[in-house]
Amino acid sequence: MLAKIYHLTDPQDFELLRKKGKLTHSTNFTLSVLRRDNGDAPRFGFVIPNKIVAKAHDRNRIKRVLSEGIRFQISSLNPHVDCVFLPKPSILKAYTADIMKEVAESFTKAKILKEKNV
Repeated sequence: MLAKIYHLTDPQDFELLRKKGKLTHSTNFTLSVLRRDNGDAPRFGFVIPNKIVAKAHDRNRIKRVLSEGIRFQISSLNPHVDCVFLPKPSILKAYTADIMKEVAESFTKAKILKEKNV
């Protein structure tokens, strides 16, 4: 699981991401990204409506898999971003490895990776 410093918890932050965040679409989820002026670490949240995923154990599985995908990429991410994952119904049938790969691809597509110093 992700450490608490990486959690996005304030409802105002979620609302700000909903209004001003840039969306990146993938097969199994949509990623909303908003750059911040400050921050020690990137922060992540999950919005999984009951209409999309009815069973709690499925919602929990989705959060665990997405968190693992984030955890593998966390050291290469820009610390000044907030991200919210919005899963699509297709995520229920996706394999864990595919979802984790998709998380990495979405971060690249959203251009939130750290700049490499050459």
